[in-house]
Amino acid sequence: RASPAAPVARRAAAPRPVNFVDSTEALAALARALEGVDVFGVDLEAHAEHSYESVACLVQISPADADYVVDALALRFELRALAPAFADPNIRKVFHACQGVDIPRLQRDFGIFVVNVFDTQEAARVLGAPLGLVALYASAGVISTARRDELELLKRAYQNCDWRSRPLSPAQLEYAVCDARHLVDLEAYLNRE
Repeated sequence: RASPAAPVARRAAAPRPVNFVDSTEALAALARALEGVDVFGVDLEAHAEHSYESVACLVQISPADADYVVDALALRFELRALAPAFADPNIRKVFHACQGVDIPRLQRDFGIFVVNVFDTQEAARVLGAPLGLVALYASAGVISTARRDELELLKRAYQNCDWRSRPLSPAQLEYAVCDARHLVDLEAYLNRE
């Protein structure tokens, strides 16, 4: 069972800027940046209203030292540039609840196949820890109680918003990136248990 008494060290004490990737040049730079990492966190935001199958709108990627939000609408046909990083068996991809939506959406929408995955929700289920991402972050000590409350407010406001609309607000970007920002720390905590 996961113990709240053993928090992990945070990767970054200060807030990090969010790199919004909406050009082929920025996407190529992100692909190059991922070549040298061992692990990164991943999440997707989609829009499901008024569509038979939901539309992937954002891909959030967080290696240890940076946060990226990729505009999957603007770069829909270029996102395949990230396929080598996702298929690399030496790079671990950390998701939260990826089976039902995120991995199939990456494959279907962008032709990106994912190898070497760690799912924090599945690990939490085995350990008897909270299954919700924000609650799991807090129980692992990855975020403070105050930050947990902030993220819960952002979740209520933006979880089901229209992710197709542009420009995205700073609050939308913050909500989106936090679904990936702490996944690497969370994985380290869950693996210790």
